[in-house]
Amino acid sequence: MRRIELSMNEIIKYETIKKLVETNGNLSLRTVQRLIKAYKEKGKETFAHKNRGVPSKSKTPDNIKNLVIELFKKYNKGSMVLSVKHLKDILFEKHEISISTTKRKLFNF
Repeated sequence: MRRIELSMNEIIKYETIKKLVETNGNLSLRTVQRLIKAYKEKGKETFAHKNRGVPSKSKTPDNIKNLVIELFKKYNKGSMVLSVKHLKDILFEKHEISISTTKRKLFNF
């Protein structure tokens, strides 16, 4: 890395910005420099999350959600009320629906 000579006025500016960065937002000086450069090139778009509007890859399809709810209603009719664990076992054995999918859908039902 090359050595950079600064005047007293430039040193004061550098130290002021450095203190500001360290106390506000926990961003390193390098990160601030990178963000400033990106902002000059792209504008506000720089600060928006890049995955905004893109569906999650781990999202459970609606047909699986609906199937879990239907099966929950089906197996919990009448006197045969299943515990969540037992229902998860049935769903995995008969319908190959995993435990994490089942758990989330049942508690949001």
